Amino acid sequence: MTHAAFRQPGCRVRGTDFDEFPGKGVSFSGLRDEGNIYAYRTQTEMRINPITDTPQKKKFVFDSGWDLLALELEEGEFASYTFNAIGEGCTVGLELQCRADAWVSVQQDGREIAQTELSAGVNVSKTIIASLIPAEESIVKVCVHRGRIELHTVCLDVLEN
Repeated sequence: MTHAAFRQPGCRVRGTDFDEFPGKGVSFSGLRDEGNIYAYRTQTEMRINPITDTPQKKKFVFDSGWDLLALELEEGEFASYTFNAIGEGCTVGLELQCRADAWVSVQQDGREIAQTELSAGVNVSKTIIASLIPAEESIVKVCVHRGRIELHTVCLDVLEN
């Protein structure tokens, strides 16, 4: 729980939980005119989609359903995620679904660390795994240059020796 709360190695961050500050054009693209029907980050002009069309039962009394949403990114869009205490051997991975053949890149603090071509598919896969440079605090930015993806999670892992 601590790793997730402080966004440290070992955490998984939902795609919809991108950095909201400093704001549009810096921490997220905000190129859409629409909000979303889920009343979650409605002022960001980012598209948030349900992961499934099947209604899900609440897991517990205060279940918000946050894990049932994905962030849609298409050509020209991006989202940033701040992580802390990145040590040697840390990697970042994206769990996503490619909706239209895409070219996606990942940056760490403005430096490109990975890019890949993805083919459209129906399954969620963990892809674009890249090594991170150690840092006390670092911003990972996911950019879509072509196509369309649904970003489910950004995973910060530590390689086992």
